[in-house]
Amino acid sequence: MNDIDLYNEYTNNPNDERVVTKIFNKYNPLIQKEVSRLSYQLPPITVEMRIKRLILNAFKTYNPVSNVPLSAWIKQNTQNINRLTSEYGEIGAIPVNRYAKLDQFNKTYKKISDETGREPSVAEIADDMTLPENEIARLMSEIKNITYQSNVTYEPAAIDSTEYKSESILRAIYYTLGNRDKVVFEYLFGFDGRPKIENTNEIAVLTRIDPSTVSRIKSKIGKQYKDLEDVYD
Repeated sequence: MNDIDLYNEYTNNPNDERVVTKIFNKYNPLIQKEVSRLSYQLPPITVEMRIKRLILNAFKTYNPVSNVPLSAWIKQNTQNINRLTSEYGEIGAIPVNRYAKLDQFNKTYKKISDETGREPSVAEIADDMTLPENEIARLMSEIKNITYQSNVTYEPAAIDSTEYKSESILRAIYYTLGNRDKVVFEYLFGFDGRPKIENTNEIAVLTRIDPSTVSRIKSKIGKQYKDLEDVYD
C-alpha cells in the first residue's frame, strides 16, 4: 500500500485501530531509527510513543492537494522529536540506579506487551519486576508522554468516573480483575500513573484491545461498583 492509499484509508477510518497499526508498521523503520538515536538519553518507550504521536499528527494535518509528498511531510513533522530531550529534562539529573530501574521497566513493559499483544497492566509489571505497584506508578510518572494521542472523536463516556468516588471500592474491584481488564481500569480511572481517559476508542487504541471488548469491560466495572456500593451503603 502506497502513502496516499494509506492516507485515504486513515482519513476515512481515523478511529480504526487496525488502520493506525498499518501506519505504525509502515513507518516502523523511522520509529526504530529515532528510538535507537535517542535511547541513550531517554527511555525507549518514551521516544517510541512520541514519534508515533507525531506520525499520526502528520497524517491528520497533511494536505493531499499540496505539492509536498506525504513522506516528506511526515519527515518534517517528526523532526519535532528533538524537543523531547528538553521536555524530559536533564537525564544526568537521574541517578544511575534510577535510570537502570527505568530501563528495566521499559524492557519489562516491552516483553509483556510482545507476549500478550496488548499494553501490560501495572500489576503485571509489578509482579514481573517484583516491585510494589506504587513504585511502578512512580516509574510511569517519571516517563513523561508514555502514551500518544490518537486522532479520535470523543464520545460520551459510557462511565462517568466522577460518579465513582470511593477509592476503597475501586481498589477492591481492581484486584478482582484479570490483567487485560486491569489495563482498561487503570486508564478509565487514572490509576497508578496512567492518564485518565474515559473514551472507549481512545482506550482501545492505546491498549490494543478491541473497542467492543473495552466497552464490555467498562460495563462490567460499572456493575461491580454499583453492587459493592449497595453493600457498603
